Amino acid sequence: MGKDIRFCLGYSNFTFELWMVLHKLDGYSLLTHRRNYFRYINRAFGEGFENLHQYKHEDNFKRVLGKLAIDDVVAAIGRSKEIMDRNEQNGLVLQQYKGYRYYRENPSLSV
Repeated sequence: MGKDIRFCLGYSNFTFELWMVLHKLDGYSLLTHRRNYFRYINRAFGEGFENLHQYKHEDNFKRVLGKLAIDDVVAAIGRSKEIMDRNEQNGLVLQQYKGYRYYRENPSLSV
């Protein structure tokens, strides 16, 4: 018997790697380039990638995904909401485009 799974797309204005980090760690820092995320991915997932390209290699990425549980997904959603709440408290202007609500400032994501 199949499971009734519902999903919605999310938005991240900087990089998908922030979403990955949020599964394991708080992520409130502004980063100037996506290549800076591999250090946080290493810490969050107990890895030793030398760069973002190495992390994105199919086998490595699948290994990282294998370390995620449903509780991690719930935690990531909560952390993304905290980021958005903090952006609102800081007076940033919420944007809307094709059903997505986001802040132009980094970080911003709605998942």
